[in-house]
Formats: sequence, C-alpha cells, structure tokens
Amino acid sequence: IYTVSSNIYVAVKRLANAAVTVTLPRLSFYVGSGKKEEYKILLGKIINYVLVLLLPCLVGTFELSENLMIIMGGVSYSIGSLSLKILSIALVFAVMAYILSRCILLPYKQDKLYMIATLGSAVVNIILNILLIPQFSYDGAALTTLISECLVCLVMCVKSRKIININIDKRAFIITIVGCIPIIIICEIIKRIASHNLLVVLTAFMMSFVVYSLILVVFRHPMYNDIKRYWKL
Repeated sequence: IYTVSSNIYVAVKRLANAAVTVTLPRLSFYVGSGKKEEYKILLGKIINYVLVLLLPCLVGTFELSENLMIIMGGVSYSIGSLSLKILSIALVFAVMAYILSRCILLPYKQDKLYMIATLGSAVVNIILNILLIPQFSYDGAALTTLISECLVCLVMCVKSRKIININIDKRAFIITIVGCIPIIIICEIIKRIASHNLLVVLTAFMMSFVVYSLILVVFRHPMYNDIKRYWKL
C-alpha cells in the first residue's frame, strides 16, 4: 500500500525537480561570472514558478488521495490515503530543499554541507522508521519521510540565507494560495456528486486547471506576464 502512495509522491517530486534542473547551468554561469543580481532574479523566478505549479498539485493530491489510491491499487488500497496525504505535504519541503541545495549551496561550493544534511536526514529516517512503523505501519513511514524532508529543508534554508537573501514575490505567493482555495471546493463537490474514481479525478483536474489558470490571469501572476511577454517575442 505504501509503495503505491510513495510512487505517486516520487513521480510528482521528480517532475518538479526536473523543472528546476534545466535552470542549473544558467544559475552556475551567473555565480561564476559574478552576476549576483541576475542570479537573484532568476532564483526568485524559479521559486515562484515551482510554487505556482507545486502547490495546486499538493492540494489536488491531498483532496483526491483516496480516489488516487483506489485507481492505482484497487478498493483495498483506500486505507493508504492518509499516507498519501502526508507525503503530499512532504512534497513541498522536498522540492524546496532540492531548489536550495542545487540552486544555492552547490553553485556556491557548499557540497560538504549538502552531503552532511542528506546523510543526517537518512539517519533520522531510519531511526524514525524503527520507532514509528511498528505502531503506525505505512502511515508511520510517510510521517518519517515528512519529518526528514522538513529537517533537510530547514538546514538548507538556514544555510542558504547566510549565502544570499532569497527574494520571494509575496504577491505572487498570495495569488497562488488564493488560486488553491477553489481547488479544494471543486474537489469536495466532485467527490460528492460523482461515484466513479477515475471520473472524479479527471473532472476535478480539468475544472481545477481552468479555474486556477483564470485566477492567475485575472490577478496578473508574474508567470502569466512572463508567458505573455514570451509569446510576443
């Protein structure tokens, strides 16, 4: 059961990490060239763009966890929905830790800290698994992942702030949060009026995508402005 929820978690995590990876050469170039201002601007955009894509995925996965588990493994796997909800929260910390490590620590030659934080997280994960899995089963395994990802993210955040001041667009973040609220409402309504799990997921996804996109456009999220500017070129 945990394997199914973990596979969904890993798939979304890899997709988000891949989006970040393509920007690493440009970030490394800016650091190596001493273009700190350009580096900060690009880093801020990366964080804003990842959040605008990641947070709705988190909300959708959290809301549709039971439906997703049934689709992936059958009705008997629905009891694993709580573990998927926990992992969906862990996803944010995991991806943010990836951004901070790959986009800040590694370009600034902090490889040793990255290695120590990763090894420390692995040790904490093992210890917590030993303590929690016997009592909470797959939910305990998901909880250990959440705690480990939080610890790594915290360490990366503290060290990164000593290297560079990270500029996060507060207005863009608020727009993203506002856009996620209708997703919760849509998912709850669809779950109540539809019985087929695949239909619930597909309908909720399409409606959420449309409403979320409209909110980004109406409130002029920076990503929308950048896309609009790009297509004009």
